[in-house]
Amino acid sequence: MILVSLSGIHFDFFCILTDMKRKDITDIIKKRFQKLNSISADILVSFKSEDIHQFRVQAKKLFSLLRLMKAGSKHLSSWKMPKRLKEFYKVLGVIRVSQIQQEKIKRIARQENEAPPATYLNMLRMQAASNMIIAEDLMKYKKDFNKEKKSILKKIPGKMSSASIKKFIQKELDQLDFLLSTQKTDESLHNDRKLLKDILFTLSYVGNNIESVLPLSLAKNNYIKEMTDLLGEFHDLSTGLNLLDPGSLDKIYNENELILLMNIKKQWEEERDNSRRQIFNEFAQLHLMRGMVSEQLAPAYF
Repeated sequence: MILVSLSGIHFDFFCILTDMKRKDITDIIKKRFQKLNSISADILVSFKSEDIHQFRVQAKKLFSLLRLMKAGSKHLSSWKMPKRLKEFYKVLGVIRVSQIQQEKIKRIARQENEAPPATYLNMLRMQAASNMIIAEDLMKYKKDFNKEKKSILKKIPGKMSSASIKKFIQKELDQLDFLLSTQKTDESLHNDRKLLKDILFTLSYVGNNIESVLPLSLAKNNYIKEMTDLLGEFHDLSTGLNLLDPGSLDKIYNENELILLMNIKKQWEEERDNSRRQIFNEFAQLHLMRGMVSEQLAPAYF
């Protein structure tokens, strides 16, 4: 496996970045919270999976901006993610994972002309329902996130300097460098995805000249977007398998249900292994400008 170091990549890639003005930052934050408030109101009515997905996308974009603000601030604690928003975001993630798992299992059962595994599906529904109660409680007294918005708006600096944006992106690249050079676990792949998403969201704040912000190997052909999608598929498979852990399957006493679920688990394990290989092959082809390239053995997944 070819492991790539980004240590030679510095600010000459960021030469035409411009400062972000206070008004620009304010407008972005107001827009994010307007969408978060609107979507959260819809979620509390029906907890539709797509509404939850859209809320979490908007929240991730906001969190990315806060991390960018934190990189340029001397007061690091000022840019923590609002606690209630973060908790709501997390519990919605648990609900959506359960919803997606139910749909996948039911779809496979239909394709195999098998009866849906009722016991397992009921377990997932109960898990989702209990977390819906938690989500409703978080929004019981305040139906929106305006308080969190006001708290953030008070702290906005006069501007976000291009130097701070450079610092943030450089830090993300350094972390990605470390992960690529120590790639041994599935968790590290998930962290790769979070880092690439952070970079992707940050790019929306620095204009369209992506080639001026990143090394060409990352910038060309929507590489970051494609890699986050590929890593997302791997993460979804891993999450689905986690929900088919022995603790869950031990509670299934119907033999037909158990056989179906064990077959699904085996299929997903094969798909995850293939996805993992594809990801490492993609990383092996990642030749970053001025990077230091070395060859080592791939992890013992192959």
